[in-house]
Parts: sequence; structure tokens; C-alpha cells
Amino acid sequence: MFFLLSIASQSISQERRIPQEQVPDIVMQAFRASYPLAKIRGTNIDIRDGKTFYEISSRDTDNTKRAILYTDKGQLEEMEQPIGIDKIPGAIKSAIAAKDTNDQIINAMMLVKPSGILYEVNIRNQKAYIQALYSPEGTLVKDDE
Repeated sequence: MFFLLSIASQSISQERRIPQEQVPDIVMQAFRASYPLAKIRGTNIDIRDGKTFYEISSRDTDNTKRAILYTDKGQLEEMEQPIGIDKIPGAIKSAIAAKDTNDQIINAMMLVKPSGILYEVNIRNQKAYIQALYSPEGTLVKDDE
């Protein structure tokens, strides 16, 4: 899958590919209700801290890629979607520039959870590559520096 674990996840995960037929009907119904035109590209089962989740990787008709993680009851746990640099909120770009004007944004992903939206941004600076998690308001939630 193109999105395995984000830095937003704090748990150890055991993930493996499964056939679509092994995904519970309630999960498939939740997916189809939200993304009726999306083509499923892969399905996984993901065990995190003893809880079972199902991940569906998809592509919409407009070529938008997503990985959606559902509970075994069909509830949304997390949706990950790559976004263009131009779609990163200005507050995040400003926060990155304020930290170090030499930092360069490489790519980003929007993470949608029941608790809200976060942005995972991959940054290159003079020392290394950094993956950082920001709120839409530009608050640094976590980084791997």
C-alpha cells in the first residue's frame, strides 16, 4: 500500500494484504457510501494494539488517491490523501518558513480523523529529511527531528 503508517499513529501495527472478499460488508458499505465512484486498488487488515482495522486503498475518477482505515464496525478511523504543495494551508507554510527559511517542502498528505484534520508534511533541510505533523492552523503536532 502507498500509505502504511503515518507519524500520527502511535501504536505498533501488524498489517497484511487481504482479498477484498475478506473485508466485512459493513466496511465495504461505509466505503461505497463515501466514495461511490472510486476504484479499489488494494485492501489490508491492520491489527493495532489488539484492535482490528481494515484499510482500503482507492483511486477516484479524477485520479485522487486515498487510503481509508475503518474499524471492524465500519467507522472511519483515518483517511490519508496526498495533496499538492499548493493545497497546504498557508499557516503551515508560514510555520515551516519561520522555523528555517532553508526548509523545502517535498510533499504532503492530508489526514482526516474523527477528531479533525492534520497535515503530514515531508521537508528537506540542510541536515536531513523531516516528516512533520501540523494542525491546519500551523501548530506543530509532531516531527521526527
